[in-house]
Amino acid sequence: MAKRKSSARRIPPQSAALRGAYPSDRRAAPARELKRIQAWIEEGDHERALAELEKLEKRYPYDHDVLNWQMLVLQETKQYPGLLRVALRAVELAPNDPIYQYNLVLAYAFNSFIALAWRQAERFLQRWPDNFMTEKVKGLVEPLETSVKEEMAKLGVAGEEGRRLLEQHEQIQVALQRQELAHAQELVQKIQERMPHFVAPLNNLALLQLIHGHVDEAITLEERVLEQDPDNINALSNLIHALVLSGRQEETAPLVQRLRGLPASGDYLVKKLEGLAWARDDQAIVDAFSEAEAAGALEGRPSEGIACHHAAVAAARLGDKKQARQLWRRALELSPGPSIARENLADLKNPPGQRQGAWPFSAAEWLPRPWVEQLSSRLPKKKGMSDQQIQRELTRYLEEYPQIVTMVPILLERGDWQARELVSFLTMASDHPALQAALRDFALGPWGTDEQRMKAAQYCTEHGILRRGQMVRMWHSGEQRELILMG
Repeated sequence: MAKRKSSARRIPPQSAALRGAYPSDRRAAPARELKRIQAWIEEGDHERALAELEKLEKRYPYDHDVLNWQMLVLQETKQYPGLLRVALRAVELAPNDPIYQYNLVLAYAFNSFIALAWRQAERFLQRWPDNFMTEKVKGLVEPLETSVKEEMAKLGVAGEEGRRLLEQHEQIQVALQRQELAHAQELVQKIQERMPHFVAPLNNLALLQLIHGHVDEAITLEERVLEQDPDNINALSNLIHALVLSGRQEETAPLVQRLRGLPASGDYLVKKLEGLAWARDDQAIVDAFSEAEAAGALEGRPSEGIACHHAAVAAARLGDKKQARQLWRRALELSPGPSIARENLADLKNPPGQRQGAWPFSAAEWLPRPWVEQLSSRLPKKKGMSDQQIQRELTRYLEEYPQIVTMVPILLERGDWQARELVSFLTMASDHPALQAALRDFALGPWGTDEQRMKAAQYCTEHGILRRGQMVRMWHSGEQRELILMG
């Protein structure tokens, strides 16, 4: 990303354009906090720096130094979706700043939004023909134009209309990253009116529907795609995801078989492994990744870090800890930003009894945010709610969101510690019979820490799900042992 003339390792000063972009009474982040973040960046602790910068952005949403440092870290750690989010935010705050406009060209290009990058480059050159970055932008135009025309030829479109269609398709993907459902729906409708057989926008809209918890709508969209294109990897993956969320897991088997047989590379490989991860088919993930490697389909792109992560999770769950460790390290080399590979790798270093077990998705990825927000709204914000009142509220919640009941066993088996804490609380506070059965199976299974499973076993004995004084086989320190449940 473009930096101002000050050193890249010093807090970048705001330009005159930035200083005049908004009222002077907008608060700025304290210099001491930014210097601390600068020190972390110099030490290579990007994850810690970025976490603190995100906090500062919430507290000081108009501070450009915070945005500048975020863009620097996000680029260095190859977290390109986050980079685009911040670049767009910077342009919104200071539309007259050429550096931010140039950074937006790069952010679009890094995210493979080539049509938007080309259009943004042209706007830059028209507005700033003599800027010190103009030659850099000119150097980007020709390869972007070539790539866009190649993509248009694949889609069977041409001319300015075809270019705008491709831009709208990319805008849908940007809306997906920003979780702007209404805007994405509007764009999809426009594209479908012009190109009814162009199904890629429907895949993006389906994924956005899933993020918002509209599972039935996502299923309808992807079934529509598969009617036109039965081997569409994105549609198969999204449909598996949607069916699992809706509690219709038994319907995923034929989809998994179709997905397993499709060759994939690049982003399609990531999507294929993601679908197989939702289906919890570890062997299929390992096989698909190995086949892609043997076929030379891995190109060293940052997005393939997620593919390595899914392959590592599958290897770990199949017992190959050495291969899992190598794959997580490889994931971090390809894309050092995402913390899930780093967290899994750290978990693997713990003694067996203190390991969570490999998890493919974060707690936030397992469940649609509106579902979790609804659950949070039912919980007491302060003391005064009795256990019976909490139980009634949670019972009503589970009646309104029955999909949660079918997701609980999956989260206990394959979630991270946050997901397990959430569903364990939900089970113990609601006393729902199906959730109690899932918690019993978790207590007797190998996943999670010894402490988590012992806490679950204690609840089960107190509620008669497991019998006090009963001899059971439980996992402890990585081994199954016979234990007497004392309550």
